[in-house]
Amino acid sequence: MKWLFIITVCCIVLIGCGGSSTNGGIDQRADTGPFSGAYEGALELKATVDAIGTSPKSDSESATVKVEITENGTVRLTIDEVSLDGIVDDDGNWELEITINGFGSLIDTESKDTLKTAGCPLGKKFAKIEGQVTPPSISGEISGRLSCKILLVTVGTLEVFGTLTATM
Repeated sequence: MKWLFIITVCCIVLIGCGGSSTNGGIDQRADTGPFSGAYEGALELKATVDAIGTSPKSDSESATVKVEITENGTVRLTIDEVSLDGIVDDDGNWELEITINGFGSLIDTESKDTLKTAGCPLGKKFAKIEGQVTPPSISGEISGRLSCKILLVTVGTLEVFGTLTATM
């Protein structure tokens, strides 16, 4: 029992010591000064919502976005006054993860209500934006799929894909 406690504490400490990284393998770096700055552009998104008892619904929306890249490797994307943080590496590769609520008005209230009724967590990160920054422009691809299940039965899904383009 004593060893189990020690191993558990060590695992928690090791997990807490990890650097900023995403599942895509991009590590946040400190030498991102050449990419730093403020960019403005557009995010184009196509979302398909499907839930038991409703007809599938697809929407295509766009929004003006602001992207700020700091010298310490942070990417801050603002959509409809919702700010999301991601990371950029020394080669200009960047990514961030996003929730349903993070898309702001790009996913309409009716679709959010449908997903909420199906038990989907609106605050769970499920989609990713990955791209490249080459000053004076930044681009990215959006993709993600969220499946909501009750007792192993899928009761709702949200699939998103799209693009982000911005310039200084």
